[in-house]
Amino acid sequence: MSEKLCYISSKEPFEYTLSVISGKWRLKIIYLLACMGTIRYGVLKKNIKY
Repeated sequence: MSEKLCYISSKEPFEYTLSVISGKWRLKIIYLLACMGTIRYGVLKKNIKY
């Protein structure tokens, strides 16, 4: 039986997301998600230009 790992945070969801997504790609990822809505990881990765 696999256990689900659950992180309970006292932060708001947006603050928690910003703490997880850090570094130079943060704004690019947030921009793409805002423009494209819910997308798969592979699509997100393809749209980030290195």
